[in-house]
Amino acid sequence: IMNRARNTSSLNPTKFYGEVRGGSFVEVSDNDTLDFGTGAFTIEAWAKYDYKSTGSIFNVIMSLGGHSTSHATSAALMTHSTPANGFYFYIAGASIGTYTPSPALVKGDWYHVVGTRAADGTAKLYQDGVEKLSDAGNGGSITNAVEKYIGRDSLTSRHYKEAIDGVKIYNKALSLTEVQRNYKATKGSHRN
Repeated sequence: IMNRARNTSSLNPTKFYGEVRGGSFVEVSDNDTLDFGTGAFTIEAWAKYDYKSTGSIFNVIMSLGGHSTSHATSAALMTHSTPANGFYFYIAGASIGTYTPSPALVKGDWYHVVGTRAADGTAKLYQDGVEKLSDAGNGGSITNAVEKYIGRDSLTSRHYKEAIDGVKIYNKALSLTEVQRNYKATKGSHRN
């Protein structure tokens, strides 16, 4: 069953900065279980790739509160128009790095995107079960009393244009083996 193509229960965002497409974002009320302090955590999602200028160079897949690129107590997965169109993992207002996807990402194709931070501050970004970035010293405290979002952050100009599915948040840093297991277990539902 896991290997056959099927429709998912994905979120299809529709309202973003003056345009309407059938769907919306999800706002999650603040909860202490989503405060990770300086400890380990993982955020994970399937997202159809797209970048659309919506008044911002960022399109946020999911945010743990606030303004993802400057809020010192937040973390987020997003797409970004510069320096290369790809997926990014922001912690405490800063990207853990940049990479040029090779081959280039295909608009509208599903990708599995995971951001992890270990207890020692080492942050990693995975795409389709492959580590793309690793950066040490990401010790910002992910603790805030701000709503969390799927499909945007606190700026309304940062709506994600394409479908999002399989959002997961963990209070530990998943290992490469665990990331790959999650990717393989759900990729049959996200065929392009």
